Amino acid sequence: MPKTAALAGLLLLTSTAAFAGELEVSVYGGMNESSHTHGELSNGTSVQGGYFKWEGRSFEGPVYYGARLTYWPESFASWGLALDFTHAKAYADLSQLGAPGNYTRLEFTDGLNLLTANALYKHDWENGLRAYVGAGAGVSIPHVEVTTTPSTVVGATETFEYQLTGPAFQALAGASYEFAEDWRVFGEYKLSYSVNTARLADGAGTFSTNFTSHHVLGGISYSFDAGEF
Repeated sequence: MPKTAALAGLLLLTSTAAFAGELEVSVYGGMNESSHTHGELSNGTSVQGGYFKWEGRSFEGPVYYGARLTYWPESFASWGLALDFTHAKAYADLSQLGAPGNYTRLEFTDGLNLLTANALYKHDWENGLRAYVGAGAGVSIPHVEVTTTPSTVVGATETFEYQLTGPAFQALAGASYEFAEDWRVFGEYKLSYSVNTARLADGAGTFSTNFTSHHVLGGISYSFDAGEF
């Protein structure tokens, strides 16, 4: 029994040492805009393509927001790992000249959700300022809102659901300031790229497009010892 207790204690100490460091919980708001994209409507046999202009409308409900959990290990003082969730949006401007006419609704508005794992690098100054950069990859999980009109490709369909549509990638750079013990405010620019193949209702086909999105955001973070988690 004493040997078992000693072994359990050793494992606990080893585990605590292995995960020694700082956990940082962040929430943020901001805005995003996506570049024009080429989109394709397909029934598996025939394809109709078109170019689309997208709007972020970040300050209209549901608003742009995000959350991040970052682990700064004690053994790698300048490096961290982060799990990041971003709720962005994309509305197709169907009134744009040249946009295909077989949609009455084409949106990723609740939202164009990105979940990524990221590596971060930071530099801290004694006055509480911090600069950081990072990059990561994950998945796109948008709320697909697509209504099509009868065409030579697909018939009338209405799709309104969350889907796992493809991989996502992002790069970011930002700065933060510790205004109180364990509390920081931060501002950040983020560039994301997501691959999206959305399945239309009743197996009618797919709508595919890839978003390059620009994000400007700001938020607040709270840090605590990882051993308390």
